[in-house]
Amino acid sequence: MNHKIFGAASALFTASILFSQAHAQSENFYKNIMLSDELQDKLSEDDAKNSAAQILDSKPLKLNVETKQLNRRSHNMEQAQKTYGSAPFGLIWGITQEETELLGVQLTSIELKDYVNVFQAQNLPSELQSFDKVILIFGEDNKLWRILAYGTPLEDETPDASKIMKLYNKYYNLLAKKYGNAQQNYTGEGSLQNNNNLQAELISGNADVFSTFEGNNVGAALAINVEGSNKFYLVLDYRNLLIFKENELQTLQAL
Repeated sequence: MNHKIFGAASALFTASILFSQAHAQSENFYKNIMLSDELQDKLSEDDAKNSAAQILDSKPLKLNVETKQLNRRSHNMEQAQKTYGSAPFGLIWGITQEETELLGVQLTSIELKDYVNVFQAQNLPSELQSFDKVILIFGEDNKLWRILAYGTPLEDETPDASKIMKLYNKYYNLLAKKYGNAQQNYTGEGSLQNNNNLQAELISGNADVFSTFEGNNVGAALAINVEGSNKFYLVLDYRNLLIFKENELQTLQAL
């Protein structure tokens, strides 16, 4: 798709193993000479009991550590939700890559110009049927602050691009209802509605159709993109404005 819009030490290790094996064999040899069978059996029994006790003692400690880590991460996510709010696709603004994976999301690292910690996401808590690719941007601070979603390409040969416009208007109305402050934008030679040349304008690049929304500390944008001669798809771009301002302030302070 054309996403123009948004724009070691193995030898030492082996030697160590051989030394340990030789030392163990030597130690067993002297035990066989010096200790009676009965005493050896007693020692073996004691060793087994001690080993079992150590194992039993160690498990709760490990579980306690894991439980504490999970509780801490859960607390961090709760705090992120209180501070930054809920994000699209069932996510939480401000959570880390690792915390996102705890939600069951599968992340694959990808590259996106001018951005770091960028991942394509699958198995999201909530999904939209019309969108088959979602990208999460965590940034240098490892906090989810931007989400990009690309729609499934739709073939539309109608002169007024009525098929893609119908889908566009559907999401325009939903976003306007959720976030408010809707701003419709059209750059072309005619008009957005009832334009029998809109399809050709979009394909040639002579027209752009997009809209912006803002509310609940989130800025959102919706746009129509072109793939090939007669295929179009929607792009959704969400940004958490609180985290965006925090990042901007850190940059200014570092200057």
